[in-house]
Amino acid sequence: MPMKLPIIKPITYISPTSLKQWKSCQYMLYLYRMAGMPYIEFESSMAAAIGTAVESYVAAYVSKTRGDNPHIKLQTLLDKIKMLDQDKLKEALDTSKIIANKLLEMNALLPLLEAGEVLIGREIYRHSPGPAILGIIDFLVDGIPLDFKCRGWNKIQKVSPYRGYGIIYKSTGGINNKPSTSIEETNPEWAAQLVFYNWLTERDDNQYKIWEICRFSSPDSAGTPAEYDFRLAIHDNRVSKAFSEELTKDCESMWESVTGLDIDVLPPEYSQWKCIPFHSPCIVADRCSAYRDHLDEEME
Repeated sequence: MPMKLPIIKPITYISPTSLKQWKSCQYMLYLYRMAGMPYIEFESSMAAAIGTAVESYVAAYVSKTRGDNPHIKLQTLLDKIKMLDQDKLKEALDTSKIIANKLLEMNALLPLLEAGEVLIGREIYRHSPGPAILGIIDFLVDGIPLDFKCRGWNKIQKVSPYRGYGIIYKSTGGINNKPSTSIEETNPEWAAQLVFYNWLTERDDNQYKIWEICRFSSPDSAGTPAEYDFRLAIHDNRVSKAFSEELTKDCESMWESVTGLDIDVLPPEYSQWKCIPFHSPCIVADRCSAYRDHLDEEME
């Protein structure tokens, strides 16, 4: 039976992250955003840190070269990376510099330099029509959202980071334009984020650009990583109308659920993929009765 819980801190907008949390575990969203508890600051993963740093170096270079977006300050962007381990932070920053230099060597940034308009780091709030939504768009290139992804960078390839990854990158290196795959099938989380960006910019075609940075490498017989093959996959496509319409329904359902005086949520149940995603406890694990009960059972 659902639990009826009081909303102490109302949610005033929907973001791609909060929608993902609501669909994954409503109790987690309640504890994190609505129960009135202190805000939890959590660390960036290595892939997220590298992605943020790459975007920061690219944003600073493009802004300086074009002479626009004067609000862009490199150190301010890099300060968004939350890592207590200074060695890991240094590794992320050093790696991102290598990637940024590779992009320059490949002339991959020319489309950003030659575009008619490039807007960088825009936080946009949209209230009407439908539920209020908020998002930060890293790059808008002639009105089209562009996002960098680095999830495949840290992988020494024997297992793909997601379904379809290996099929996309059949080239021997360099730039691979328009991989023949659907972003909705390979990564619905990215697709949802991109639909949000289109809503925020009031586009109705769901067009997007993703620059996915990856490498292919396998360790030798001694386990030593071999030289990696740098690749940039440029996804230039549209999210389908059907996916967008389904996402609209999800947002409407979430908004109806979180905008009252209380909320009905299912009692939490422990599951590894929800409670320990990517081998780390979820952000509210120390507040969650299901997670604590699981730890107690393991200790018995």
